[in-house]
Amino acid sequence: MPAVVEQKKAKKVAPKGELQEPKLPADQQLVYDAMNPAIALATEIHHLEFRKGPKLPYITHCFDVLKMVSDWGVTDLDIWQACMCHDVVESDPTLTKEKLIKWGLTPVASGYVMELTFIPDMKSPLTPQVQKAQYIDSFMNKSEGSLVVKLSDRASNTKDFHQSGEHVYAGKYWKKGSPLWEAALSRFHNNVDFETRFGPALLPNIKFTRDMINRMIVR
Repeated sequence: MPAVVEQKKAKKVAPKGELQEPKLPADQQLVYDAMNPAIALATEIHHLEFRKGPKLPYITHCFDVLKMVSDWGVTDLDIWQACMCHDVVESDPTLTKEKLIKWGLTPVASGYVMELTFIPDMKSPLTPQVQKAQYIDSFMNKSEGSLVVKLSDRASNTKDFHQSGEHVYAGKYWKKGSPLWEAALSRFHNNVDFETRFGPALLPNIKFTRDMINRMIVR
């Protein structure tokens, strides 16, 4: 009789050079599934772009915006996706809301990204500077989600300009964004629906960031 060999269930091993994806807790899996396509899109679009100053890859700015919004207490994954992808359409104007959704962004996040996009109309009788000012003013009436992302974007850019030595420009850039902070204070103060959605800590955290940068640019 042939020898009886005990067969053990073979442990699945990833091919050499490949990483096995660990099983994540449900809450982490939710974040992974939402953020993976957003990070992939931002990386694809910004892969040849760099920040001023230390010349870091542009994607670091997207993560900075996301980190700041997270530090403010925002856990809304639509807003997190928009943080990562807030500049992708400006870098690639062929992207539409429908294409963003195909990449894996939610319809809500894709809508935020389109609201956050500014591309001057070169055929307009208005100068790009005037158009940009109107764009900034428009956040008084845009979605709360896009306003939160834009506040973080403005703060991140101002900080980077200042830290790269462009102190005068940083101050001017920050001042031009003042309607954003006015919109936040006007729309979010004593707003029960806002506090229910984002929690009571968001507005104080936004004020703290504003005051911190005000102190930074006047030094």
